[in-house]
Formats: sequence, C-alpha cells, structure tokens
Amino acid sequence: MPLRSAIAVFVVMMSLVVPAAALAQDTDEAYDQCEDGVRAADAGRWQEAEFRWLKSIAIDPAISCGYNNLAVMFERDGDYDDADEYYRRALQHAIGTGRTDVLGNLKKFQDARISEVVEGVPESEFSVSRDERERHNRAMSVTISVPDGEGRDLADFERIL
Repeated sequence: MPLRSAIAVFVVMMSLVVPAAALAQDTDEAYDQCEDGVRAADAGRWQEAEFRWLKSIAIDPAISCGYNNLAVMFERDGDYDDADEYYRRALQHAIGTGRTDVLGNLKKFQDARISEVVEGVPESEFSVSRDERERHNRAMSVTISVPDGEGRDLADFERIL
C-alpha cells in the first residue's frame, strides 16, 4: 500500500524535525492520540485510527503504543510485511517499559503466520525421509545417564542401550 507507506514516512520524517525536548513534553499528548485512535478503531473508523497512531508516533516516537496499534491494523488488513515491521518497532520501544503486551502481540502474530503458512500443506511435506533420518541419527549426540549402582564398562553400556 504505497500511499500508507508514503504517509508513514512523511509523519516519521516530520517527527525528526521537532526538537527532542518538545517531544518529551508531549508524551501525554502522544498517549492521548493513541487512545483516540483505539476509540476510532473500535467504532470502525480505521482511517482516523491510523491517522491518530501516526500522529502519536510523530509527537513522541519513543513510545510503543502507536507502532503496536498500527501493527494490529496492518495485520487486520492482511499487510503482513508492514505488520511485522511495526510489531518489531513497537518491541524496540517497549523494552524496559514493562509493556509485555507488545511481545505477546508479536508472538501471536508470528504463530498465526506460521499456522497460516502450513495450513493445508500435507503432513508428508513435513516428514523426514528415511535417509535424512538416518543421517541425522548418526550425527546426533546422545547423553545417557547410568544408574548409580551400575558399572561403567562396555558390557553395562550395551545392556542399557
């Protein structure tokens, strides 16, 4: 969606122009924009919601809510590349803030994408051929615990195996 990307780039570029001190003072306004965006999305006004979340990022790019909510919107719209990008941005800004929901959202998104990719693929596509399995078994290291009362000579190991 080129128009969306262009708008997002414009808003982010504009956020770089605003001095950092002004951004710190406007953190509350950024959160207000995020909340207004959530209310708009709940009412089905997704264009307004997107505008609010982009505005939130422009006001204070250090908070994660705008990125996270845009990611949810992109996922809803089937724009998985942008969703992944915005979930990752949200996670970067959530580190150290206690926003564990952002990590949970990214994990749910990734799990859903994996499920969607493999849905309908025959199980035979996931099975390992006999040759591959034998090669893997030869290369695989095995740790065996020996009971305390047992000796550790070759005969005891052969019996255990």
